[in-house]
Amino acid sequence: LSNYCVNYCAYCNFRYRKDFQRRHLTPEQAAAQSAILLNRGLHHQLLVSGDFPRLITTAYLEAVLDRLLALGVQPTLEIAPQNTASYAALAQAGAVAVTMYQETYNPRLYDEYHPRGPKHLYDWRLEGPERAAEAGIRRLGLGVLLGLAEPRAELLALMRHAQYLHNRFPDRTLAFNLPRLHDPPPTFNPPYRIDD
Repeated sequence: LSNYCVNYCAYCNFRYRKDFQRRHLTPEQAAAQSAILLNRGLHHQLLVSGDFPRLITTAYLEAVLDRLLALGVQPTLEIAPQNTASYAALAQAGAVAVTMYQETYNPRLYDEYHPRGPKHLYDWRLEGPERAAEAGIRRLGLGVLLGLAEPRAELLALMRHAQYLHNRFPDRTLAFNLPRLHDPPPTFNPPYRIDD
């Protein structure tokens, strides 16, 4: 939906102040792009945006969801952490799932990699899937960004987070994603190289 972002994530090519052509889709443009995917048989679609509160509002996301649901899309959101009221509005608007990577569960490294911006708040991000579940989102996608910290410790922390959510919300479906750093900015040297 948008690659505008106010965060300064050390490993991200979309981080704030990086000079490149930014793009933000209107709800109508998002629906047009979604229709292309739908015509290719992709009914489950992941809506991704950077963290840019002035553009990516609950009202904007509701407008996008309204247009996509009219097409028959089953939308998942991969957006910045929201408060419970916003997640409730998005669930009411038709979001079937939320995906949120913690990036790393190591608080010291998390702080180092996210020096400024709203994503700097470790606990706010960690508790995002819980707020989504409290608000009625039925499927929660969790993950880490492999390469940022020791992989085995990351996977163990991911499983513990998932177990906590499963115990608290046994009727929710959990999904897991394990992306790895690929083509980070030249100024960032991943401490753990993960190959194919």
